[in-house]
Amino acid sequence: MFAVATATDQDRDGVWAVERDGPGGQDESEILGRLVLIADAIADGRCLLATEDEAIIGFAIHDRSLFGQPFLSLLRVRASDRRRGIGTELVQAVMAVTAGDRLFSSTNASNHPMRMLLGRLGFTASGFIENLDPGDPEMIYIIWLGASAPAPLPAPMEAPD
Repeated sequence: MFAVATATDQDRDGVWAVERDGPGGQDESEILGRLVLIADAIADGRCLLATEDEAIIGFAIHDRSLFGQPFLSLLRVRASDRRRGIGTELVQAVMAVTAGDRLFSSTNASNHPMRMLLGRLGFTASGFIENLDPGDPEMIYIIWLGASAPAPLPAPMEAPD
């Protein structure tokens, strides 16, 4: 079984290894930029990780980079450990530590596994951004947290054609 905890500086190399195991097609400058983002998140206590038998198998980074709102900005699970509920546990852990009444996340329209995960956890579509990745809109999702949160307005689940 795996456990979820806040990453420390000693976890940095293991988190970086999971990041490098992520989707292909990234150029070296993109990877280096992401490693800086990860190091900053670890230093700020904004990186949660999943471990099993002392090995890091996934991580999630949360911040306020979306117009100052709580945002799940990065979720990675080691390829060999996907489809075991690790992503679900990491997102739920981010939801638990989020200060405020909502949490946003985003993913490319082509990332069906992440879109399905967010939907299963109760996130709803909140819009999209074109031209970050040409031909693959970035879908924005929200989940309202807490008992007094208002119901979100309905939004399309699919990017427009």
